[in-house]
Amino acid sequence: MLGGAYSVSQDKKTNLINISWVDEDPAFAAQMLQRVITELNYYLDNEFEFDAQRERQFVETQLAKSTKELEHWERQVPSQQLTLATILRERLASQTVYTELRKQLELSKITEAKELVRFKVLDPPFVPEQKFKPKRSLICALTMVTSGFLAIFLVFLRRAIGGLKSED
Repeated sequence: MLGGAYSVSQDKKTNLINISWVDEDPAFAAQMLQRVITELNYYLDNEFEFDAQRERQFVETQLAKSTKELEHWERQVPSQQLTLATILRERLASQTVYTELRKQLELSKITEAKELVRFKVLDPPFVPEQKFKPKRSLICALTMVTSGFLAIFLVFLRRAIGGLKSED
């Protein structure tokens, strides 16, 4: 859709990412690169961090439910319907779930707090002072060479046609 105007490349040695936009209007190319950088910053600041926050909130909700269930089984007293073995088994299961959720909560807090993927713009988009494309000198040189070959071809063609007429 962009017709090759937009390109991204990465230098393997330095891990630098080069984003370029080639267009006839240099001001438009610089503006489009600035928009790409703005959108990338927005994604990294909002969308990427939102996933870690959502995971932490989910684990906190599940941990609250597990805590209530564990407290419920800790308050139970053996009766005819609930034997001591049943209470201990349910309490142990709730304890295991609670312990695992605590681990998950700590991991999600670490994930949310750690430094996320960031980038730094080394060279901001700019309007170039010299034209990048098309290379006019190359176009002129190729036109001259092509016209020279065409002129020689026409001379030979004219001589061949003249030679055919003189034989008739």
